[in-house]
Parts: sequence; C-alpha cells; structure tokens
Amino acid sequence: VDVNMRLDGKKLMVDSIQITSPELTFTSKGEWSGMPALADLLKGETAKPPGNVDLKGKLSAEDLSWLAVDNPSLRRVAGRLEANLTMKGPISDPAIDAMVRLTDGELRPDMDVPSLQALNLNAVVTPTGARLQTFTGELGGAPFQITGSVVRNNENGASADLRLQGENLLFYRSEGLQVRADTDLTVKGPLERLKVAGEVAITDGRLAKYFDLLGTLRGSSKPKADMGLQLFSIQQPPLSNMVFDVRLNSKNPFTIRNNLARGAVRPELKLTGTGEFPVLAGEVYVDPTRISLPAGSLVFESGVVRFDPNRPDRPTLDLVGTSKILGYDITMLVAGPFDEPVVTLSSVPPLSNEELLLLLLTGQQPNADDDENAQRQSMNVAVFLGKDLMARWFGSDASEAIVDRFDIGIGRAVTRSGEETIDAQFRIADDVLRDGDKIYLTGEKDIFDFYNAGLKIVFRFK
Repeated sequence: VDVNMRLDGKKLMVDSIQITSPELTFTSKGEWSGMPALADLLKGETAKPPGNVDLKGKLSAEDLSWLAVDNPSLRRVAGRLEANLTMKGPISDPAIDAMVRLTDGELRPDMDVPSLQALNLNAVVTPTGARLQTFTGELGGAPFQITGSVVRNNENGASADLRLQGENLLFYRSEGLQVRADTDLTVKGPLERLKVAGEVAITDGRLAKYFDLLGTLRGSSKPKADMGLQLFSIQQPPLSNMVFDVRLNSKNPFTIRNNLARGAVRPELKLTGTGEFPVLAGEVYVDPTRISLPAGSLVFESGVVRFDPNRPDRPTLDLVGTSKILGYDITMLVAGPFDEPVVTLSSVPPLSNEELLLLLLTGQQPNADDDENAQRQSMNVAVFLGKDLMARWFGSDASEAIVDRFDIGIGRAVTRSGEETIDAQFRIADDVLRDGDKIYLTGEKDIFDFYNAGLKIVFRFK
C-alpha cells in the first residue's frame, strides 16, 4: 500500500493511493473539500462529517485464474477485469458509480456443463443496481448475448430483468450425449423469487452412449429404491425458489443411435415448478425407431411419452412396434407408466403371448424340435452379443463407423427347407450419385435356400 496525501486547510488532497497484490491492483486520486478540523475529526466529535468528496479510482485484475484455486467446482477461470470508479458529492452520502469491463473471459466448471468462453462485458454499476451495456460470449462455440439490468430498491431488495438469446448453444455434452438449442429466455422478478420464462428449441440432440447389455444381464445384488424419474434439483436459495415457465421443443429431432436403438424423438414439453422441485408436462413424440433384439429387430413407427404435471416423475408410454420373424408379423403395444408398462403382443398367424415373447427374444420357432430351436437361439444370441462386444471394444466413435454400418437379420422368413433366412448388409459409401444416397454390400440366404451377394444403392426422391 502506497499513499500520498496533503492537507491544505480544510481540503485533503489525495495525490495517489496505490494498492498492489498478486491478484489485484487499485489506484485512486482526488480530494475532500470542506472537511472539519483535523483535531475534531481525530476526537470523533463529528458524527456526520461535512464537506464534499471527489475521488476517481481504477481496479484491475490482469489474470482471473486465481478464482479457480481451491474451488473444486471450477476447472478454469480466465480474463481481464477492469473497473473505473468515481465517488462524488457530500461525503456523508456520495454518489458512487463504476464502469466494469471484462475482456476475453472464460469460465469452465468442473462438470459436464460446457464452458463459457469469449466473455466480454461492459456494465454500469451504481448504488441502485447494475445495467448491462453489452454482455456477449460463446457457449460451445455458439455466440450469445445477455441484456437487461439488476435494480436494487428498499422495498423488495434487488430485482432482475435479464434476457438471454443465442442460437445453437451447447447446453450439455458428455460421452455419448450432446444437446444444442436455440434459446430465448428471460429472468425477471426479485432475487428471492426469480421467474425464468421463454423457449428452448433443440437444434442438435444426440444420444450415442453405449448401453452395457452384459452389465445389465449381470444385475446387482443391491436393492434399488423406486425414485421415479428424477430431474435436477437446486437446494440452495435463492435459486431453489426460482420459478420456471419454459417451453421445451425441437427444431430438429433428437436422435438416438447406440448399440441397441436407432431412431429419434421430438419433445413438446413445458418446464414449470421451482428450482428445488421442477416439473415437466407435455409429450415426447417418438419417430420411427428400431430396437435391436437377438432374433431380429422391433420397429416403433410412432408413439408418445406423456408427462403428467400431477406425476412428473412417472411418465406414461403409448408405443406401437412391429417386427417380422420367421414369417410371423408381430405387433407390440406398450402402454402405462414407464417403470411398470403393460406389453401386449399379437401376430399374424396368431400365437400365444408366451410363444411370441420367446420368438422375439430368442427366435424360438413354435412347433420346432428342441435341437433346431437350440441351434437357432444360439446363433441369434451369438450375433447379438458379437455386435455388442464390437461396440464395447471400439467405443462410441468407432462403433458409429463400423458397427452402425453393419446390419444382419436372421430368421425374418423361413426357407423352403424350413431353415432361417439370413440378410446382411454393410454400408460402404454415402452421397455417391446424389445427396443422401447410400451404397451397401449385401449378402443373403433367401427363401429358396440360395446364397446371394450384391451391391445395393438406396436413394430417395424429393
């Protein structure tokens, strides 16, 4: 600390004040005019000192990385912070203003939430609140801006009026899961009861996380408590008292592509409730989605998942799936709560529920001898677990490049000799003749017991 001051009658001249530390520096200069006698001031006899003050100061931090030290919730903080301060008026009640600037800031939390980068802020701070002149940044490489103010009053404390806008913002990213969305949100009201309202529209949602089938089959000896579907929960006020009124929809379908499922969903939801107890209401529509099974695949052409605001932790399912195995056209209806759904199976030609379930899961053909069924089931399970093992070995990226290009179906029909047909294809190229086309190498054992190989080109007319 380095201070140079001069006393000239009733005027205190502050030539310079300089405070320096490894984290911050502060400089100031100015004057206090009309001050009381120094003796009275030292004796403390002046309860409300007279005179006017006129001071100017500058606070600066060249590197904000020290904010992340000893803070386990932050991995990195960066940027340059400057604040120009003025204090002017009666010393008993001066007007204090500050112009705050943040340049090239970065905030990287120690979690799956993406980092905030390229933060640039210009704000005017007064005793009555703060007003954002400009506040821009990037979330996952996509730009955003925040406008508005936070005002302080004597009746309700501080009150916010802020707006966040951005396109294709990255909200969440982890291994196998990514969500980007166009965002237009407002935050208004007193800090004790903030209200978040607006719209979030998914532009790029992808779930490619590997599903550990073998681990699921192994199970666990520990009992699992029925907690329902759990959303986030903020425990600390004032954010725990925050109220939501946010529409959640999608501009583009949320895609699902992993070792068990290929498809997409489209949410049409509304987030209400509070930060501590958020509530989802609305529907999630299921686009054509294929589920891989040991004996083939099950295709859900349509369906819906409904969130009842009275039971937000227990959404209900209403799905219709179809499959063709060994000449049987199978229909599956899934309805009811997600944790206790009712599954109804039917087929043409008709089979009992038990026979259909075995046919779907293992490929066991009704009225076939035990040796034939055992061989068929072993082949189906071996192929299914083989693809699952490839996904485990190569990881999500490689599985998208290799496993996702390979498709095999056993037993979709029966040959003349009573054996299963085999259909296999491997995608070798995209966008060859026109945008959106695909070229496959194919092989099959057809209903005539012939083995065929070929090249298949798939494209769609606009």
